[in-house]
Amino acid sequence: MSGFNFEEARQYLQAFDLKNLFVEVLGWSHARQRGNVQASVDGKALVAQPLVEMSGVVVYRCDTVPGANGRQALHSKVSQASVENLLLFLDDANAPTQCMWRWQKRDGKKLFPREHLYMRGQPGDLFISKIAGIFLDIKDFDLSYFSEKKNIIGVAKHLCGGATDLSLASFKLVTENLKGLAMATCCHHQCDALTYVNMKYVNEEL
Repeated sequence: MSGFNFEEARQYLQAFDLKNLFVEVLGWSHARQRGNVQASVDGKALVAQPLVEMSGVVVYRCDTVPGANGRQALHSKVSQASVENLLLFLDDANAPTQCMWRWQKRDGKKLFPREHLYMRGQPGDLFISKIAGIFLDIKDFDLSYFSEKKNIIGVAKHLCGGATDLSLASFKLVTENLKGLAMATCCHHQCDALTYVNMKYVNEEL
C-alpha cells in the first residue's frame, strides 16, 4: 500500500461500501469469526455484526439507526465484547442513505461518546480527512502485537514495489514463533533503498 487514496475513499464512502473502505483503502483486515452483539431497547432487538478489525480494534455494523438510547445501549454491549471499537449504524441493509459513525473518545479514565452522521449526497471530504487518521500503511504494520502467539503462519499477497521488503521486515519481529510464510512478491521486480530489507548486504557487495 503506497499511500492513502483520497478519491477511492470518497467513492466507497459515497457508495456506503464500508467494508471495502476499511479493507482496500484503510488497510484493515476482515473480522475474525466473532459472534454478533445484541441489545434490547423498548422491546426491540438491535444487532451489531463484526465487519473489520485491526490490532484489537473491531468495527461493527448495525443495519438500523435507533434513537440515542438505542445507540448507547448497543454501544455498551459492543464495548463489553471489544473494548476498542467503532460502531456504524446504517438506515437500511441493502440501500442505505445515511450512516451514523459512533466511537468513544478517551479523556484520562473517562470515555465520551462521539458521533458523525454521513448522508447520501454529501461529498464527505472533511470526514474523509478524519478517516485518513485510521489508515494503515504496510510500513507501519507492527506484527509484535502477535509476538506472544505460539504458532504464527504468515500469508501476504499483492506485494507491489517495496511492500515485499516491508513485509519481510514485519515478519522479522515474530521469527521465533513463525511456523510458515507464503508471499506473492512484486511481479514488476521493483525495490528501492528506502524499503529494501538488507541494504547492508548490498553496500558490502558494492
